[in-house]
Amino acid sequence: MNRFLPSCSKALSSGLLLILLAACAQLPPAPQAPVDVSLFALNDFHGQIQASDPVPARLAWPDATSPEPAGGAAYLASALAELRAHATNSLLVGAGDLIGASPAQSALLEDEPSIEILNRLGMSVSTLGNHEFDHGRDSLRERISGDCGAKGCALADFKGTRYDYLAANVIDEASGRPWLKPYVIREVGGERIAFVGAVTRTLPDMVAASGLRGLRVEDEAVAINRVVPEIRAQGVESIVALIHEGAEYAGPLNAPDYRCKGLRGPIIDIVERLDPAIDAVFSGHTHQAYTCRIAHSYCYFVHFN
Repeated sequence: MNRFLPSCSKALSSGLLLILLAACAQLPPAPQAPVDVSLFALNDFHGQIQASDPVPARLAWPDATSPEPAGGAAYLASALAELRAHATNSLLVGAGDLIGASPAQSALLEDEPSIEILNRLGMSVSTLGNHEFDHGRDSLRERISGDCGAKGCALADFKGTRYDYLAANVIDEASGRPWLKPYVIREVGGERIAFVGAVTRTLPDMVAASGLRGLRVEDEAVAINRVVPEIRAQGVESIVALIHEGAEYAGPLNAPDYRCKGLRGPIIDIVERLDPAIDAVFSGHTHQAYTCRIAHSYCYFVHFN
C-alpha cells in the first residue's frame, strides 16, 4: 500500500485523495514467492530401534538389483540428518505402525524406547496404524500422554509422545467425536499446512474387540473429507492426508509421469474419493514402495523395514 501513496497524494487534492486511496486499497496484493517445504515421511517403523541383531534392515526397492540397507534407528537418524541438511523448511511425519509388532528391545518396554527415539528424531505428526492398538486403546493413551497410572511407565522418565497422533475416522461412540485429533496445522517456512490422519477401516478385524472398546471406525475418505471445510475456513490451502492403508505394486519407484501401471489396493479407491483440496497422501500398511499419481493427488509409500 505505501508504494502507491506518493503518486496518489501528489496528483490529487485532499478531497479526491480518499477516493483514490480506497481504489489503491482494492488492488490485489503482490504475489508471494513460493516456499519450498520438504516432508520426510516414515511408516511401518515397528519399533526398529536396535543397533544390532538384526541391523541394518534391508529395503527391496521395486527397481533395485538387490536390497539396500535401511535401518534401525541410528541408520535412520543419519539418513534424516543428511536430508535435512539440504532442506531449509522440513517436517517429519508418519503414516502409522510406528510402534507395535516391535523387536524385544522395544516391545518389552511397552515401545516407550521407540517413542523416545521418534521424539528425538523430531517426529511432528502421525496417523495411527493398526499396530498402535496392539495392547488396546488404554495402553495407547498411556503411550501418547506419558501418564501410565499407578503401575508407572516402563521408563522412569517417560513423558509420552512429543508428536501428535491423528485419527479422523476413529470415533468415540459416547461423544460421536473423533477419539484423537482428526487434524493439526503446522507452520513451516511461514506457510501453514494441515495434516489429516486416518487408519485403515479394517482395524476392527485386526485387533481384539476389547482393545477398541467404545470406539468405531469409519470410512477413511468420508472422515477426512468431513474436516476439509473446517480446515479451509481457517485459511489453510495446503492439506496432506496421512493414511494407514496402502496398495500392492511391483513397478519402478519413479514411474513415468507417476502413472504406476499395475498399482492395486484399497488406497486407490480412498484417494479417488478424497476432496480435491487434498494435495498429497502418505500411505502405509502394505509394506510396498511407490510414488504414484492417483486422481488429483500424489500418493507416497516407502516402507522402512
